[in-house]
Amino acid sequence: MDLREKLLARFKLVRLGRVAVVVFLLLILLDIGIRHVESIPGLMLRNEGQTHIAIPYMFRQMELTRDRPVIAFFGASVMQGVLNNTPETTIPMQVQRTLDEHEVAARCFNMAAIGNNLGDNLALAYEASKRGADLLVFNLHYKLFSNKGSLNFMVCHRNTIFYLRRHPDFLHIRTQIAMMPRREFLDIRLEKGMENVWAFYRERRLIAYCLTGDIEPLPAQMRKWIIQAGKTKPQTALDLLGTPEERNVNNLWQQQPEHYHQSNTEAYKQITLDLENRHFQTLQLINELSAITDAKVLFYLTPHNRVGNNTHQYFAWEDLAEFATMTREMAEAHGNYWFDMTDAVDSRHFTDCDHININGAAQLAQALAEPITQALAGEQQ
Repeated sequence: MDLREKLLARFKLVRLGRVAVVVFLLLILLDIGIRHVESIPGLMLRNEGQTHIAIPYMFRQMELTRDRPVIAFFGASVMQGVLNNTPETTIPMQVQRTLDEHEVAARCFNMAAIGNNLGDNLALAYEASKRGADLLVFNLHYKLFSNKGSLNFMVCHRNTIFYLRRHPDFLHIRTQIAMMPRREFLDIRLEKGMENVWAFYRERRLIAYCLTGDIEPLPAQMRKWIIQAGKTKPQTALDLLGTPEERNVNNLWQQQPEHYHQSNTEAYKQITLDLENRHFQTLQLINELSAITDAKVLFYLTPHNRVGNNTHQYFAWEDLAEFATMTREMAEAHGNYWFDMTDAVDSRHFTDCDHININGAAQLAQALAEPITQALAGEQQ
């Protein structure tokens, strides 16, 4: 190789090195920018739809909240408020306003999403307690104890088990409750570890939401824009169900089709009130959080549509009473708070047997304010 070729090769190497340095510096700046975004309060009030995109952001917000107690709410679609509530009118946000009106210092976080099961609640609550949550509030949803569908096989979304990796009973949870092979967990741990190190990777969906209002990644959004260019946007199934404001009417539950009532009845039929099944085992672990973390734990029995259930006979009230007794005794045995909110919401405010509209969420928030205040103060029931 002559001198000219050597100089050219060296020049290319130096240029490549400079490009690598510039790219590295840009990535650092991007990471710093994303971490700054994570410090902005109120950017996301809840998880959108069926995703968990706001979870890392909310955990960061919990860590940054040092001027008042943190209350984290857990549950599924009823708590998350999909279809029936705007982000500002979900149960946790309406509890926030009620506490503010009563001058009770606290910050509420809605950690629920559609499809969350007891395993999700356990995992997210355990992590929340490590990130600064002072009070963990659980919506005890009777129907979530059913074995219908995926509930019989999957007590949590696969990736949320990462948050239980330091739990003292993690091996039992992974193998006996979540039934997850070690190899699958290692894959999840690698991805979540990458999220913890690289803020951009962790919040890539949140960035898309902040820029465009859509939770899809930017490349996916661009593909949709190209496909839909010049076309009328078709109505989606969710569009046909109406906006939360449109659904905030009395007795919407009466408009549910017959197949809904049949499906609902089947779900309740497959509830087994047995402390040995995986649902109650997971509830037991949730109850134990107050002993292995610094957080207080509060359960409330979710409101039910009494008129609707009497009309369609989804379940027997005596079975719900037995469920209430079992969960109350379990909570009291661990020194946790338990409240019965079965009739806290007027039946007119239900959109089906258990989901509530904006007015129903407001009514429940008013009922929850005193128990939550009591729990924050450490008062006995």
